[in-house]
Amino acid sequence: MDKISLKKLREASAAESEAATAVWQAVWAALAETSTEAATAVSQAVQAALAEASTQAIAS
Repeated sequence: MDKISLKKLREASAAESEAATAVWQAVWAALAETSTEAATAVSQAVQAALAEASTQAIAS
């Protein structure tokens, strides 16, 4: 793997990590609430955010 590819991989991994951290913070915030609707909304947001991060990592 060349240096440019390795740099892009590191950048994509960092972006994915930041997205995952934000998602999990939202999950914990929603779980603090007792609302099933909030938990469902967060679950859907988690799935969407992880799919987006994965797509961005692949595109890089």
